[in-house]
Amino acid sequence: MPVNDLITIRKGTASQWSSSNPTLASGEPGYESDTGLFKIGNGSSAWNSLSYSSVIPSGLIGGSNINISLGSNGSTATIGVSGLNSIASYSTTSNFPATGSTSVYYLATDTSRLYQWTGSQYVEVGPPMGGIANAQAAINLYLWSNFR
Repeated sequence: MPVNDLITIRKGTASQWSSSNPTLASGEPGYESDTGLFKIGNGSSAWNSLSYSSVIPSGLIGGSNINISLGSNGSTATIGVSGLNSIASYSTTSNFPATGSTSVYYLATDTSRLYQWTGSQYVEVGPPMGGIANAQAAINLYLWSNFR
């Protein structure tokens, strides 16, 4: 039977953290709600002495083919898909090639839906992309929606 516990993470704006300058317990995270950055306490250093964490939260890890790297400032992430060599846009699914490639995502711009070839058929790999007609934007939105 699952346990119904609630885990709360301390949060505040960068200004609030800086002015109160608390010492976080060892392993305790502190989240800046206005910047999206976080620090992890060591039990002895005050907030202003801690570095921002460069660890990618485990909730961002999407799977074995998803590569996520965090920028040096800790506030930007680059998301990539290994094995994905290209993105192809077509006006409709009926214009897709009869036999696709497993290393290509296919975007049907009439419905803004994204597909991938399985080796025998095209399968939709995400929800409608909200009118997105640009293939790279569709991939970015799909990855963001599913792996954040």
